[in-house]
Amino acid sequence: MPLGGAQAGIDVAPTELPLTPATRIPAALRLASPGYFRTIGAPLVAGRDLAPSDDAGAPAVVVVNATLARRLVGGGPIGTAVGRTIRSDNSAFADASGRPRPMTVVGVVGDMRDGGPREAVAPEFYAPLGQVSAEPWDYWIGRELVLVARAAAPPGGGGDERPSPFALAPALRRAVARVDPAVPLHDVRTTGERLTEALAVERFTTRLLVVLGAAGLALAALGIHGVVALAARQRTREMAIRLAVGGSPAQAVGLMMRQGMRPVAAGLAVGAVAAVGVARGASGLLYGVPPLDLVSLGGAVLLLAAVALVACSGPARRVASLPPGRSLGAE
Repeated sequence: MPLGGAQAGIDVAPTELPLTPATRIPAALRLASPGYFRTIGAPLVAGRDLAPSDDAGAPAVVVVNATLARRLVGGGPIGTAVGRTIRSDNSAFADASGRPRPMTVVGVVGDMRDGGPREAVAPEFYAPLGQVSAEPWDYWIGRELVLVARAAAPPGGGGDERPSPFALAPALRRAVARVDPAVPLHDVRTTGERLTEALAVERFTTRLLVVLGAAGLALAALGIHGVVALAARQRTREMAIRLAVGGSPAQAVGLMMRQGMRPVAAGLAVGAVAAVGVARGASGLLYGVPPLDLVSLGGAVLLLAAVALVACSGPARRVASLPPGRSLGAE
């Protein structure tokens, strides 16, 4: 199953090149049966799927993923990998005389993250189950297979309900029993459940960062509001004197707003630059998200600026609305 993390490494090389350390391509071996890619939802990029005719009496064929196809064709289109042949000096892929058996690439399928979300996509090739020798079947996978099934509709109803593994398990067990009643079926889970399990660490880390980020933003907003509001209230006497000697309320409000927002603007600029540096350092925790998210950064800056404006505007409007004598008397 994708995201399962299981790997069986096999070195392969194009048949026209000698098997040397420079030409070997470390690849993961997957054993598959016809219809697997369609069932799992992997797109077929070029060529064909594995077919029932790809059995022990047919020429050896494989389907490669896009990453391995790019390694085989160099800088050319990955579709040109179809028709090429690869080989391995592993004994499981040797002919009766012990020589490496050429395997023809009949299809290219889209990449799947079999190693999990934290691992880069590795070169992989899919060999037909009907052409597998005894060695990988007995010793590599221990005669254990994964049955992949796609539900045509949610059992017991329609709509957008997700199929429950508890409702699907009896039908799957009956299908397996019709083939061989002695084969056990266990660990029945939906792909969504497997994805949730594979991403558990990333989701916990993300939720923790969201909580810490929200707490930090709230503390920053509270601190800015308190400092700016205190600084504005401490200038009440100065503004009252300016109004008493002929200054207009609009001038007093504008002066308090400009002088109050000046250090806030400088702090936001320094903080934005520091946030960009921290985001680049945390890029390893992100998947599918750019390190520099301008929407989030701009939203945080605008929120803190709005808090500072509210903190400045309250005392400024209060001073401007009172008679200068009353403000001085309050002082």
